[in-house]
Amino acid sequence: NKKIEESLKNGEFREDLYYRLNVIEFTIPPLRERREDIPMLVMHFLDVFNLKHDASIKGVDVHAMEALSGYGWPGNVRELANMLERAVVLCSTDTITVDDLPGEKFMVSSSGREDGSLKGSLVFYEKKVILEALLKNNWNKDSTARALSIDLATLYRKMKKLDISNE
Repeated sequence: NKKIEESLKNGEFREDLYYRLNVIEFTIPPLRERREDIPMLVMHFLDVFNLKHDASIKGVDVHAMEALSGYGWPGNVRELANMLERAVVLCSTDTITVDDLPGEKFMVSSSGREDGSLKGSLVFYEKKVILEALLKNNWNKDSTARALSIDLATLYRKMKKLDISNE
């Protein structure tokens, strides 16, 4: 997980091998910048770990998928894979729920800090409540704002702050 150019300059990577491999250069952004890939990766890893552990997990419920999609993934795809493998092994039903995911991982603030602070917890639960209300109201923001007893402008502001969208 190093920049190859830096390793090349430091003499840690062979120059001839670098030029052999450097036919086409591409950069893969971190998982936190491509959250739309998370559902596809989740299904892929469920297939892999179902085979590996002779399990029969059919999927992930909506709340667990929201939690996975909202997490910052500092460990990138490897962290997602490890978390899902753990969930497959420990899950007692055919669907992974938030209860099957490590709780401490999802106590994060909007900046992605896992500090367990009151502010971080409030941000997490505010996002969870808004997402649940949006889902319950089929992403109709007027209905959601009424259900939450907040102004529509407040809902939009909170959605922007908490990085909530259905796209």
